[in-house]
Amino acid sequence: MDLFEEARRIINQGEICDSCLGQIFADRGHGLTNRERGNAWRTIFAMENGEMVDREMDCWVCLGEAYRFDEWAELAIEEAEEIEFETYKIGTRMSPLLEENSKLLREVVGIPMDSGEFLKTEMNREVGKIIGDKTGKNFAAENPDVTILLDVSSRAVEIQVNPILIYGRYKKLIRGIPQTRWPCRRCKGSGRNAEGVCERCKGSGKQYEESVQELIDVSINEILEGNSSAFHGAGREDIDAKMLGTGRPFVVEIKNPKKRSADLQILENRINKMAVGKIEVELEGIVNRKMVSHIKELSASKTYTVGVKFEEVVEEEILRDALGILEGVEVEQETPTRVVHRRADKTRVRKVYSAKGKSMGGTGAELEIHGEKGLYIKELVSGDGGRTKPNLAELVKVGAMVETLDVISVVAEEGSFDVPEYIIRKK
Repeated sequence: MDLFEEARRIINQGEICDSCLGQIFADRGHGLTNRERGNAWRTIFAMENGEMVDREMDCWVCLGEAYRFDEWAELAIEEAEEIEFETYKIGTRMSPLLEENSKLLREVVGIPMDSGEFLKTEMNREVGKIIGDKTGKNFAAENPDVTILLDVSSRAVEIQVNPILIYGRYKKLIRGIPQTRWPCRRCKGSGRNAEGVCERCKGSGKQYEESVQELIDVSINEILEGNSSAFHGAGREDIDAKMLGTGRPFVVEIKNPKKRSADLQILENRINKMAVGKIEVELEGIVNRKMVSHIKELSASKTYTVGVKFEEVVEEEILRDALGILEGVEVEQETPTRVVHRRADKTRVRKVYSAKGKSMGGTGAELEIHGEKGLYIKELVSGDGGRTKPNLAELVKVGAMVETLDVISVVAEEGSFDVPEYIIRKK
């Protein structure tokens, strides 16, 4: 069937608008809209027959939807009025009836189902153009600020606001707070039990009153008007450990933000002021989703300062010799007894890159240990009842335990946490 015969058959299927006619030939006539393609065909046949065909008709294929692009654009602009954005893309949830009509047209005419394009594609493109022209915003196929969803069945517009991902480093200056919000063990985060308000958490739903995540995102959510957040860290320190030195890389994900243009320096200053004495942050920039995977998957070694308490006095020379044995050794560690209730019980092999320290007089010592990602420091010192070998207690032949633990450096073993191509906007 040639193009002329194809176009004739389509026109002969009843009242079909120029857009639905033009959709079949969307891969021809570069630079034309579907409506212009359909108009061209109808003009050709009108010249051939000596009379023009009335174009003001009810189209049985799209039911007039192809002529409502301006209406959809206005609805979308109104719906997004209170949301700050610079980039967008359009999605359309087409009604089953209109999808079936488009397929039926191709079937009765006898042309392939993949001929041209469907109304859904045309709506995405044409409504998107109108929104861009009226608002001055830019279309973005990837990582847009918002996705505008047109629901034809309900004649409603839904705005999906994509999260803002902020990359930075944090220091935790005090002990006793977790990295992320920790649901109450007793009520599982609900704040209630069978008797009413949970006595353990007093209705908060949290095991710990504060977390690094909450101290960071309470200020950001207030300014960006987000409704929730997720926190992605390059590993995590124990609750009773500080995070000092160069800080720990993280990405905080602010969900459904109404504002996007806040100055990161202002956010940083606000967080540090609100959480003074507890945490400090340095915000680096706005990043894309790939940065989350990058910081979570990239292996990072850690350096710790460790305050140790021995059961008896350990001579300086014995301590020094024991640390010399640990330096460079590969340690076999079974899952620590303190966490085995929530982690798989298996043996891990981790390397101690360096181990040095000094006696603090009496039964105390201060160590600095640099280890591979996943090395359990507390168990490296105590031995955990023989579940970590070798260990410091075993080597000095005196029981030992960690009294204080501070992380002072988190360094990527391969590559870098800061990847330029993942950064959308630097501070």
